[in-house]
Amino acid sequence: MGAPVDPHAPPTPLRRRQLLRGAAASAAALAAARVARAVPAVGYGRTQDAPSPNDALRIGVIGTGARGQDHLWALGYAVDNPVYAHRKGTVVEPIAGAAVVAVCDAFEDNLDQAHAAVAARGGKPGRYTSWRKMLDEARLDAVVIATPDHLHGPLALAAVEA
Repeated sequence: MGAPVDPHAPPTPLRRRQLLRGAAASAAALAAARVARAVPAVGYGRTQDAPSPNDALRIGVIGTGARGQDHLWALGYAVDNPVYAHRKGTVVEPIAGAAVVAVCDAFEDNLDQAHAAVAARGGKPGRYTSWRKMLDEARLDAVVIATPDHLHGPLALAAVEA
Protein backbone atom coordinates (compact mmCIF):
# COMPACT_ATOMS: atom_id res chain seq x y z
CA MET A 1 0.00 0.00 0.00
CA GLY A 2 1.11 3.54 -0.61
CA ALA A 3 1.22 6.48 1.69
CA PRO A 4 -2.12 7.70 3.04
CA VAL A 5 -3.82 10.31 0.89
CA ASP A 6 -4.24 13.73 2.45
CA PRO A 7 -7.81 14.90 1.68
CA HIS A 8 -6.69 18.53 2.06
CA ALA A 9 -3.76 18.31 -0.37
CA PRO A 10 -4.06 20.32 -3.58
CA PRO A 11 -5.05 18.25 -6.62
CA THR A 12 -2.28 17.04 -8.88
CA PRO A 13 -2.24 18.75 -12.28
CA LEU A 14 -3.93 16.95 -15.12
CA ARG A 15 -1.35 15.74 -17.61
CA ARG A 16 -1.89 16.05 -21.37
CA ARG A 17 -1.87 12.29 -21.88
CA GLN A 18 -4.45 11.81 -19.13
CA LEU A 19 -6.68 14.42 -20.74
CA LEU A 20 -6.36 12.84 -24.20
CA ARG A 21 -6.99 9.35 -22.81
CA GLY A 22 -10.11 10.55 -21.00
CA ALA A 23 -11.37 12.48 -24.03
CA ALA A 24 -10.88 9.45 -26.29
CA ALA A 25 -12.71 7.19 -23.85
CA SER A 26 -15.58 9.67 -23.59
CA ALA A 27 -15.86 10.03 -27.36
CA ALA A 28 -15.87 6.24 -27.79
CA ALA A 29 -18.57 5.87 -25.13
CA LEU A 30 -20.75 8.55 -26.74
CA ALA A 31 -20.32 7.00 -30.18
CA ALA A 32 -21.19 3.55 -28.82
CA ALA A 33 -24.28 4.96 -27.12
CA ARG A 34 -25.44 6.57 -30.36
CA VAL A 35 -24.95 3.32 -32.30
CA ALA A 36 -26.68 1.30 -29.59
CA ARG A 37 -29.65 3.68 -29.69
CA ALA A 38 -30.00 3.25 -33.48
CA VAL A 39 -29.80 -0.57 -33.48
CA PRO A 40 -33.08 -2.37 -32.74
CA ALA A 41 -33.10 -4.24 -29.43
CA VAL A 42 -35.06 -7.23 -30.71
CA GLY A 43 -35.45 -8.73 -34.17
CA TYR A 44 -33.75 -8.10 -37.46
CA GLY A 45 -35.73 -5.08 -38.70
CA ARG A 46 -34.27 -1.60 -38.85
CA THR A 47 -35.54 1.23 -36.74
CA GLN A 48 -36.65 4.29 -38.66
CA ASP A 49 -33.59 6.29 -37.55
CA ALA A 50 -31.02 3.56 -38.20
CA PRO A 51 -29.05 4.15 -41.39
CA SER A 52 -28.67 1.33 -43.86
CA PRO A 53 -25.12 0.10 -44.44
CA ASN A 54 -25.74 0.99 -48.10
CA ASP A 55 -26.48 4.65 -47.37
CA ALA A 56 -23.80 7.25 -48.07
CA LEU A 57 -22.08 8.81 -45.07
CA ARG A 58 -23.58 12.31 -44.78
CA ILE A 59 -20.92 14.85 -43.80
CA GLY A 60 -21.39 18.45 -42.69
CA VAL A 61 -18.58 21.02 -42.53
CA ILE A 62 -18.68 23.76 -39.90
CA GLY A 63 -16.20 26.48 -40.77
CA THR A 64 -15.28 26.87 -44.43
CA GLY A 65 -12.39 29.32 -44.16
CA ALA A 66 -8.81 28.25 -44.86
CA ARG A 67 -8.82 25.20 -42.57
CA GLY A 68 -12.30 24.12 -43.69
CA GLN A 69 -11.24 24.45 -47.32
CA ASP A 70 -8.24 22.24 -46.51
CA HIS A 71 -10.61 19.61 -45.16
CA LEU A 72 -12.91 19.93 -48.17
CA TRP A 73 -9.91 19.39 -50.48
CA ALA A 74 -8.93 16.28 -48.49
CA LEU A 75 -12.51 15.01 -48.91
CA GLY A 76 -12.21 15.46 -52.69
CA TYR A 77 -13.74 18.90 -53.22
CA ALA A 78 -11.32 21.40 -54.80
CA VAL A 79 -12.05 24.90 -53.54
CA ASP A 80 -11.36 27.70 -56.05
CA ASN A 81 -9.28 29.94 -53.81
CA PRO A 82 -6.04 31.74 -54.81
CA VAL A 83 -4.47 30.57 -51.53
CA TYR A 84 -4.57 27.03 -52.93
CA ALA A 85 -3.17 27.83 -56.40
CA HIS A 86 -0.31 25.40 -55.69
CA ARG A 87 -2.87 22.58 -55.74
CA LYS A 88 -4.13 23.42 -59.22
CA GLY A 89 -4.33 20.16 -61.13
CA THR A 90 -3.89 18.06 -57.98
CA VAL A 91 -6.98 15.91 -57.69
CA VAL A 92 -8.11 14.06 -54.62
CA GLU A 93 -10.85 11.58 -55.38
CA PRO A 94 -13.92 11.88 -53.15
CA ILE A 95 -14.24 9.22 -50.48
CA ALA A 96 -16.43 6.41 -51.81
CA GLY A 97 -19.69 6.17 -49.90
CA ALA A 98 -19.38 9.65 -48.38
CA ALA A 99 -20.83 12.99 -49.42
CA VAL A 100 -20.64 16.52 -48.05
CA VAL A 101 -24.31 17.44 -47.71
CA ALA A 102 -24.07 20.65 -45.67
CA VAL A 103 -21.63 23.53 -45.29
CA CYS A 104 -21.75 26.21 -42.61
CA ASP A 105 -19.85 29.44 -42.08
CA ALA A 106 -20.61 32.87 -40.67
CA PHE A 107 -18.90 34.52 -43.65
CA GLU A 108 -20.77 34.44 -46.96
CA ASP A 109 -17.59 34.50 -49.12
CA ASN A 110 -16.25 31.35 -47.46
CA LEU A 111 -19.66 29.74 -47.70
CA ASP A 112 -19.93 30.57 -51.42
CA GLN A 113 -16.53 28.99 -52.16
CA ALA A 114 -17.30 25.82 -50.20
CA HIS A 115 -20.76 25.47 -51.73
CA ALA A 116 -19.34 25.91 -55.24
CA ALA A 117 -16.64 23.28 -54.59
CA VAL A 118 -19.18 20.67 -53.50
CA ALA A 119 -21.61 21.59 -56.29
CA ALA A 120 -18.79 21.22 -58.87
CA ARG A 121 -18.63 17.52 -57.92
CA GLY A 122 -22.37 17.13 -58.38
CA GLY A 123 -23.34 17.69 -54.76
CA LYS A 124 -26.23 19.81 -53.57
CA PRO A 125 -25.13 20.84 -50.09
CA GLY A 126 -27.31 22.81 -47.75
CA ARG A 127 -25.95 26.29 -46.98
CA TYR A 128 -26.06 27.40 -43.37
CA THR A 129 -24.85 30.45 -41.49
CA SER A 130 -25.98 28.89 -38.20
CA TRP A 131 -24.35 25.65 -37.04
CA ARG A 132 -27.33 25.01 -34.74
CA LYS A 133 -29.71 25.10 -37.69
CA MET A 134 -27.41 22.83 -39.73
CA LEU A 135 -27.20 20.25 -36.95
CA ASP A 136 -31.00 20.36 -36.51
CA GLU A 137 -31.94 20.09 -40.18
CA ALA A 138 -29.25 18.26 -42.15
CA ARG A 139 -29.44 14.69 -40.68
CA LEU A 140 -25.67 14.29 -40.57
CA ASP A 141 -23.60 11.20 -39.82
CA ALA A 142 -20.32 13.07 -39.35
CA VAL A 143 -19.24 16.66 -38.82
CA VAL A 144 -15.95 18.30 -39.75
CA ILE A 145 -15.25 21.10 -37.28
CA ALA A 146 -12.87 23.62 -38.85
CA THR A 147 -13.43 26.62 -36.62
CA PRO A 148 -11.10 28.47 -34.24
CA ASP A 149 -9.83 26.10 -31.54
CA HIS A 150 -11.85 27.58 -28.67
CA LEU A 151 -15.10 26.62 -30.45
CA HIS A 152 -14.25 22.94 -31.04
CA GLY A 153 -15.49 21.67 -27.67
CA PRO A 154 -18.99 23.19 -27.72
CA LEU A 155 -19.46 22.31 -31.40
CA ALA A 156 -18.32 18.72 -30.89
CA LEU A 157 -20.72 18.27 -27.97
CA ALA A 158 -23.60 19.76 -29.96
CA ALA A 159 -22.78 17.50 -32.93
CA VAL A 160 -22.75 14.38 -30.75
CA GLU A 161 -26.09 15.34 -29.21
CA ALA A 162 -27.72 16.15 -32.57
